[in-house]
Amino acid sequence: MEDEIKIYNIVIKHDKCWTSYTDKNYHDSLIWKDNTGGNLSALRYVFYNGNIKNLLKYIKSSYNFDRIKFSTSNIKNNYLLSMKVPYQDSSIKNIAMSGLTLIDAEVSEGKEFYYIAGTINSVKSLNEIIKNDHTIHITALKEIDNKYMFSYLPSRFLLNKLTFNELKILRISMQYGFFEKPRKTNMQQIADIAGISKSRVSTILRSSENKIFSILNDQDT
Repeated sequence: MEDEIKIYNIVIKHDKCWTSYTDKNYHDSLIWKDNTGGNLSALRYVFYNGNIKNLLKYIKSSYNFDRIKFSTSNIKNNYLLSMKVPYQDSSIKNIAMSGLTLIDAEVSEGKEFYYIAGTINSVKSLNEIIKNDHTIHITALKEIDNKYMFSYLPSRFLLNKLTFNELKILRISMQYGFFEKPRKTNMQQIADIAGISKSRVSTILRSSENKIFSILNDQDT
């Protein structure tokens, strides 16, 4: 049915946007956003396996918009990135204009990944809007099957159950294919990325999985 609400994953390559100047070592997750006053203000949780100062210097010089700042943490390669960019030029504006609801957003390897909820007509509307903007290109668009929906829920829906470290390790594990078959990475590699021990990764993953299965069990009863 065309008026049925479904969940979609959309991948966008956005030329002349700050995201297009990130590289294969960069990954972030949107934590908070606000689009009042003509600007899109955002806070992002970043993992970057490289020199973050050089990356931001390159983004600012290429993107020509300097309201992008980062805060370091005591966790290796992890940062908080705060920014204020023109709302008019953002993919998030196009998603809102089409009547779709943004569930989650990430940036990885120069591409923007969105999980959105809406009707098939809203998705068609988004396609029409994007056609008029030659800087935005949809590289992938797929509907998420209901039976797999839980694995696509953003971290903020789990904040009351999972700790910061659990969310972080899950994000890294999913990003680098730990849960895929065959696995694309191993526990030691996740430990190296996160800057913690392999045994600590094992403990965190086991705790996370127990909590997630507990949530699923509660939903079934």
